[in-house]
Amino acid sequence: MVLQKRKADGTYELVTAKRSRTTLNLPSTSVATSFELSPSQPLKVSSKGGRKKAEPQEKRLARFRSFCPKDISVRLDRYFTQAQRIYLIERNREHNALKEEFIVQGSTGNVYTVTIHNVPHCNCPDCQKGHHCKHLLFILLKVLQIPQSSNYWYQRALLTDELSEIFSAAPPPPQLRGSFIANQNVVGAWREATGRGPTLTHTKSSISDDSRRIPASGDDCPICYDKMNDQELDLSSLEKILEWCNSCHNPVHKECWIQWRTTKQRQDQSLTCVYCRSGWIGNRGDRGSSEEGFLNLARFSGVSTVRDTSTYHNSTRRSYYG
Repeated sequence: MVLQKRKADGTYELVTAKRSRTTLNLPSTSVATSFELSPSQPLKVSSKGGRKKAEPQEKRLARFRSFCPKDISVRLDRYFTQAQRIYLIERNREHNALKEEFIVQGSTGNVYTVTIHNVPHCNCPDCQKGHHCKHLLFILLKVLQIPQSSNYWYQRALLTDELSEIFSAAPPPPQLRGSFIANQNVVGAWREATGRGPTLTHTKSSISDDSRRIPASGDDCPICYDKMNDQELDLSSLEKILEWCNSCHNPVHKECWIQWRTTKQRQDQSLTCVYCRSGWIGNRGDRGSSEEGFLNLARFSGVSTVRDTSTYHNSTRRSYYG
C-alpha cells in the first residue's frame, strides 16, 4: 500500500506501508489465550461438529400391500359366513418379545402352529403354498383383535413398530378373559400327545343364583362367539338361554352347552368348563393323524374330519385347508 507522508517543509513524499497482522487478546483461560488472524487465513470448522448420519430405515421383508388381495378377502368371507370354528389350544410368548406362537385346532381337527413375527406364518398346507390362511386370519383378527380397518392383518411382512403396536393393543390372553379357548379335552389330548404336562381334576361345587355372572351386552359366547346378552336381559330371562359353570359361574349359550355335553358323552369324556378348565381330565382313546400327517384331535372336539370344499376354487392347483 502507498501512502503520502508530509515532511517538515510542507512537501509530501510517497511511502510504502507494510502489511501488519492483527492480534486478538482473549480472556485468560487454561487453554491458549490468543491467536492470530490473517486476511488470507480463514477459520476452519471441525469435521467432528458436522451432522450425524441418519440411521437406515428398517426394510419390510415383503412388498407392502396397499389393499387387501382378493384371495385373502375370499378366505375372510368364507371364514365368517360359514362360521368355521377354529380353537386356540395354547399360546407362547417370551416376556415382551415381539413374537408369539399359537397352537390352534383347525375346522377339521388338525393342529397347526401359527407364528406372529416379522413374517407371520402358519405350518398348514395352505400357508406353506404362500397363501394367507384362515388360521392367520383367526389369530390376527379374533385373538389379537386387529381392526379390519387396519392394513396390518393382510400384510405378508410386518415392521418392528407395527408388531409393537399390535401386541400393545392386543387384549389379555384368552385364559384370562374366557374367549376363544379350545375344548379343554382337546388341550389335554394335545398336551399328552406332545408331553407338555399332566392332567388335572376338579370337584364340582354347588352354584347359587347370586354368584352367577350376568354377561354384558358385548360379551361373546366362548363356544360359538355370538353375543350372549345383546338385549341386556335380566337373570330370569337369561336362564332360558344360558348355562353357567358350577365352578367359576361364567355363562355360555344353553344350546352350545348341550352340544358340548352331547359330544363329551359320545366320547366318554367328562364335562369341562371352557373358562376355568374345571373337571379337566386326561383324554381317553387314541389320538389320530390326518392324511396330511398332522396331529388330529377332531374326536375330542366333535368336528368332522371331512373338509367341506363346496365353496373352494375349482382348480387342481389351489386348495384351502382346515
